[in-house]
Amino acid sequence: MLSKVTFLGDLVQVLLKNWSQKSQIYTGLASYYWPQVIGDALKDKTEVSQVKNGILWVKTPDPALAYNLTFFKKEIINKYRRYLGGKTIQGLRITVGELNLVDDYG
Repeated sequence: MLSKVTFLGDLVQVLLKNWSQKSQIYTGLASYYWPQVIGDALKDKTEVSQVKNGILWVKTPDPALAYNLTFFKKEIINKYRRYLGGKTIQGLRITVGELNLVDDYG
């Protein structure tokens, strides 16, 4: 019987503590959780580009949407902290550019 519930984000932190390729893993995890973080209305208008040095890079083709998303930085970061734990995502940068929109995660 389990005596304690462990969050997936906490397990990921332990597994990746000393692994040099963690940026790629965090980018994959951030991409996977992006539709749940951003919601159905915006998931097809935005995408995760990368996670590097704790900064989540998000891309959108719409400059107005990029500007509006800046007002939700704290909320987006807090949602990722719930999914990934700790301070995996510490900041958010939103860029304007063409989307790849590869739907690997359903």
